Amino acid sequence: TTTTTTTTTTATTRAAPPARTTTTTDADAEAAEDILDAFFVGKALAETLLERAGGALADALGSVAKLDAQIQEEVRRFQEDVERRAREESERARRGGGGGGARDDQMR
Repeated sequence: TTTTTTTTTTATTRAAPPARTTTTTDADAEAAEDILDAFFVGKALAETLLERAGGALADALGSVAKLDAQIQEEVRRFQEDVERRAREESERARRGGGGGGARDDQMR
């Protein structure tokens, strides 16, 4: 006699998880809108600060450039004054006018 053993395999089927339904409540929608509003307020704040800071920097650089130009003009005038006085003194000395100028006259 021959004995035959039959093994039966039973497949276990798992039930699919219940489908998730997304329901947005009024509170969720309001919270999302508040977050979005906060984002745009922050973005507008950053842009405004950058614009004003850029404007202030441009103004400051403009003032520095203006001051530099004024200083250069004063130095140029000073140099011209010194050169003019030196020429005048030199001419007086050549003509025999003593060449000492007002300062030498005060010392005599």
